[in-house]
Amino acid sequence: MIVITLTVLSLNTFGQVTNVTHAGNAGEYVGWDGSTPIDLDIVHSNVGYNINFWTNNGTGINRNMVIDQNGYVGIGSTVIPPSHQLDVAGEISICSPNKYYMICNSTVLHNYGGNNFFGGDFSGNFTLSGTGNTAVGWFSGNNLTSGNGNSFYGYMSGTAPSFSGNNNCFFGNQAGQTNTSGSANVFISAAAGNYNTELAFSMSSGWIF
Repeated sequence: MIVITLTVLSLNTFGQVTNVTHAGNAGEYVGWDGSTPIDLDIVHSNVGYNINFWTNNGTGINRNMVIDQNGYVGIGSTVIPPSHQLDVAGEISICSPNKYYMICNSTVLHNYGGNNFFGGDFSGNFTLSGTGNTAVGWFSGNNLTSGNGNSFYGYMSGTAPSFSGNNNCFFGNQAGQTNTSGSANVFISAAAGNYNTELAFSMSSGWIF
């Protein structure tokens, strides 16, 4: 391990570091030993103190990020000190290629494709070409391929293999689970419409049929 020691040259009136130098081999920089990248360790060895990050937005110097003694991170001046593992004041943007939000390694929100919205573990997928679909519930709409304008709400609703139907509304636990290509159907209730595999323009408001 290569150790580069930072030496504080000056502090401002708030006790903040304003200038540092380092001791190491010739040609070394922080995070660089002259030939290869190296780790940069930031350590606060005093109990009860934070690591603060300050920036100047043109009107003054502000503390905009902090890592507290417990490892909690706060981003944005209104969530300092942070009260959770991560506190963010403001919007968070999740961009391409796959725009999704995960909890404990499970994708729970995403909008893959065009104008789609999927909420729930394994809801929707990242290969479909259909647009204007909404699926909410565990595994709902997971097998959508090219269907458009569908609405699936409920555990495993609209999960038939290679589903390509359009403009369907399935509401309920496993509603429309066997429908593969039927369009403009309305199924309401647990397992509603599960004898309908390809029919169109039908309505079911009871279990199975």
